[in-house]
Amino acid sequence: MKREIKFRAWNTEMNHMVFPSLEFGREIWPCTYKRIIKSETNKNGDTVELVLEMVSVDHILQSPEFEVMQFTGLLDKNGKELYEGDIIFNHAEEGRSNSNTIIWDNDRYVIEQLSAQDNEINGVGIYLELYLFNEDIEVIGNIYENPELLTERS
Repeated sequence: MKREIKFRAWNTEMNHMVFPSLEFGREIWPCTYKRIIKSETNKNGDTVELVLEMVSVDHILQSPEFEVMQFTGLLDKNGKELYEGDIIFNHAEEGRSNSNTIIWDNDRYVIEQLSAQDNEINGVGIYLELYLFNEDIEVIGNIYENPELLTERS
């Protein structure tokens, strides 16, 4: 089985998603950072400057300000890539009111269902095999950029 190995990362400091790009045959990640500049002339104190840097995947994996998510190798019904942490709508269960998130569990990607009654993980039968349902699911956001979707649908 051949599957493309890809990642994305959530920059917790800047609150945005970063994706790698390939330049000169090497994968690099464009990342924005806040840099504090000491100013002799500024009477109000330090100023903050946003800096764009190209960093290696090692930097992303080792840095505590990044949450890394892997591509599942699957696409949703519209051809959008499915990553860990994506929030999905399952069209096969359209009458139900719940939120679904893609997670890695026991060496496989699964759909984690949130209980509609109490917004807590339901202890029985919460995981659905992702590959069985990908033609019925649609990515509607992710847990970092759209956390309101986890409770909005309940």
